[in-house]
Amino acid sequence: NYHSFMRKTADDIKARFASDIFILDIMSVDQYSILQPSCDLLIATLPTSITHPHKVTVNPIITKQNYLAIWDEIENIQKQRNLNNTREFLQRLLWNELYFRNVSLDTPEDYIRYLGEACLKRHYIHPDFINDVLLRESVSSTAFTDYLAVPHPMRQYAQRSFICILHNDVPIPWGNKHVHFVLMIGISEKDMRLFPDAFELIVDRFCSTEKVLEILNTETFDQFRRILLQ
Repeated sequence: NYHSFMRKTADDIKARFASDIFILDIMSVDQYSILQPSCDLLIATLPTSITHPHKVTVNPIITKQNYLAIWDEIENIQKQRNLNNTREFLQRLLWNELYFRNVSLDTPEDYIRYLGEACLKRHYIHPDFINDVLLRESVSSTAFTDYLAVPHPMRQYAQRSFICILHNDVPIPWGNKHVHFVLMIGISEKDMRLFPDAFELIVDRFCSTEKVLEILNTETFDQFRRILLQ
């Protein structure tokens, strides 16, 4: 409360981050410890032993470095929210009935038709979806890594968003790669805006040597889903 620094500091923060921060309250450390209010970000003017996943300590007279530290934490919060939303969306795409293990066929086209028929039988797609996936595959191979192929359509939307999973112990020749996983992806029109982040997370998992080894050792749908969403 010295020279009303408390209010000035809060006003300065509010002015600098007007579109990114809403100040819920200003209180002493003792009050905070008793009330423990819920908040995304805790900004303190003194070092405290209070634990919070997103905490920034600033000077009573706020500096440029303080502003940068607050902004970094805002970005961390947004990244975490986006990641949580992506995981929740990805979890909605995974279905036990669309998980297959050790299917032996001859060509990528055979595998696409096999997975496509499974999706068609369960009313995830229209018949034209399979031909559209084959058309996309004819343009260029969808084997994005040495372990993963992701066949998907060029134009067709799915009736329901899904990922149809095939995990083979024996690698499948796919273009110029040999893959252990084929993830056929179908996205409904309403979910399309959520798909890029989900796709990025999938590719990220299969580009990590550590994660790939974990995924390769999975035997069941539940194990696969748990490792993918970790």
